[in-house]
Formats: sequence, structure tokens, C-alpha cells
Amino acid sequence: MKLTKIIVENFKGIVVAELPLRDTTVLVGTNNSDKSSALQAIHFAARAMYKHLRQISRQLYLLPI
Repeated sequence: MKLTKIIVENFKGIVVAELPLRDTTVLVGTNNSDKSSALQAIHFAARAMYKHLRQISRQLYLLPI
């Protein structure tokens, strides 16, 4: 599965942002244009998904914490 876009809503200073993705994606903008906030939103979502999948994995396979 390949992500083709990311939509960020109501995160820090971002009201709504749609980020199209390619093999290489570069965020370019002036200072205070929320480039870092967009990356933090992606990181936040990825960590949440990782923790959720890890919890499900433990429940299914009874793996130790």
C-alpha cells in the first residue's frame, strides 16, 4: 500500500492542509508557514498507529509487553 496524500486538520496552526505525496516529497515555505507542524502531525499519527497495532498484536498473539 502506498500513501498518495495526507490530510491534516485542526493540528496546531493548521486548519486544513492536503499534502500530495510522491516517491520524494519536499516541504518548502516561508518561516512560520507550518512546515514543522505538518511533519509533527505525520509523526503523531504514525506513533498512534504504531501503538495501536502493537496493542492489537499483543492481544492476538499474547506477546509480553
